[in-house]
Amino acid sequence: PAQREEKIARFRRAKEIRARLEALRSGRLSDESDDASESGEDGEEAREAWMLELELAAQTALDNLGLLKQEADLLEERERRTNEEDELRRRRGEEDEGEAEVAEVVPEQLRVDRMTRDAIQRNVLRPFHNLPTMTLSEFAEREIAEANERAESQRRAESRHRADEEVD
Repeated sequence: PAQREEKIARFRRAKEIRARLEALRSGRLSDESDDASESGEDGEEAREAWMLELELAAQTALDNLGLLKQEADLLEERERRTNEEDELRRRRGEEDEGEAEVAEVVPEQLRVDRMTRDAIQRNVLRPFHNLPTMTLSEFAEREIAEANERAESQRRAESRHRADEEVD
């Protein structure tokens, strides 16, 4: 409850600071256009604006500090659990050395491929399609050569067919 009240008070103070900063900015803009303000008042307003900006930044940093502590706790818990799971797997591996291994068949759809962070980073900028192995001109040359071969073999087959018909 005390933390909640403190958080509400910080939120209200931040809201007041933002409103005051907006008022100072809009007042400064109107004063600059009128050229009626004195240099001493401008200096005080600028100083107040900077102090409010600093207070708002400090308050935001303090609010984020709590979140960072929570995140650090979560990461420590995750690391602890990972270590415990590794230890359990290691123990099971040592205890099961004398027993035969049982292979578990998992359907392809259910298999989960686990990639390490490095593998993911390596694949980030990889193309999602197969890269070409030859240029278009090389491909065209190959296709033309194959077409010529097919035409030649077809001519030979037709000439053999005609020769067979003439013999009959």
